[in-house]
Amino acid sequence: MRPVDGADHVWFCNRHSMYAQLVDSDTAKAANRGDDWTQYPDVDGVVVGHGDERQGGEIVYFRAK
Repeated sequence: MRPVDGADHVWFCNRHSMYAQLVDSDTAKAANRGDDWTQYPDVDGVVVGHGDERQGGEIVYFRAK
């Protein structure tokens, strides 16, 4: 994964066409697989999973619709 230019705490994986975003734990826990993801306004996304806790938050993985 590579950082997305101009976006804090957002990465993109070209191989899997998937984004990762570090958000607070409450936001991550409220997001379920298949939910719309609007926390990153540049992409109309859908949640595909959760990741590890990092830097006081949690990783949410999402893809563009």
